[in-house]
Amino acid sequence: MLKKIGLLVKERRQDLHMSQVELAKGICTQTTISTLENNGCFSKWELIPEIIKRLDIDVKEIENKSLYRYGERNLRQVELCLLTHKFSKALKLLSKIKKENLDSKDLLARFYCDLGFSQLFMDGSLDDVTTSFTTAIYKHTSKNNQMVISWSFLGMAIAYQRLRLQKRSLEYFKLAISKLNISLRNIHKKEDLWVNTQLALAVVVFGFEISEHQLVQKECDLVMNILRCNYSYYCLKDFYYVKGISLKAENKEEAAEKLFMQSNGLCCLRSSNNVQKLLKINQYDVVKQ
Repeated sequence: MLKKIGLLVKERRQDLHMSQVELAKGICTQTTISTLENNGCFSKWELIPEIIKRLDIDVKEIENKSLYRYGERNLRQVELCLLTHKFSKALKLLSKIKKENLDSKDLLARFYCDLGFSQLFMDGSLDDVTTSFTTAIYKHTSKNNQMVISWSFLGMAIAYQRLRLQKRSLEYFKLAISKLNISLRNIHKKEDLWVNTQLALAVVVFGFEISEHQLVQKECDLVMNILRCNYSYYCLKDFYYVKGISLKAENKEEAAEKLFMQSNGLCCLRSSNNVQKLLKINQYDVVKQ
């Protein structure tokens, strides 16, 4: 247990760019912190509550230490910013992460994927954007992390669409769907469902923007079925709506209207304007109901 606490303290302190002296101030000596972090002969257990309080460590984190490797917390904050469209803040947080200290391929892949999206929506060089996504996909991502690969392929699709290279964009869009579907089939936790749902929503909205309506409708059906099977109504309203505007774009007014009614019927369960936000990001004029 002591070794686990010491390692967690060290990682969190490094995440916060805090020195041992700063952490020790008013609690103990720098030597005491060093002893704790390096699994030395530590006996001052009464200091542990103060140390973890200063580092804002929850007791549950100690029980599940594997979640807190260097950069993990920062990347989660970055990804939350990206999902809530706070791209400037995401880029700022990324600049504080020392990628040379990221100790796994998956963390590095997430870093470059997050960097690609931050650059993409902060009007960075599209060459830099595609380089970031390519690095995430081909240099660092493990085969097991289909979700990061899918996000990266989606980023490539958006970048090539902005470069007006429609064929390349469509190619990467289809790859994003393929990897997304693999990820959807391997959902084991509610947290996985939430993140995959966010990815799926971004994918189908982009598919609508490039008029790939058959793919959009098929993917919406798949995701809605998964959400219903998991008794989760998170974003279900949004998928009804995206499928509806996709059908309307094909002049299938009656079918679209039914979906709009179903979408509106879920307002009491899930009030959201995620679709409009995603469409606005790419400056697309949504089809009016």
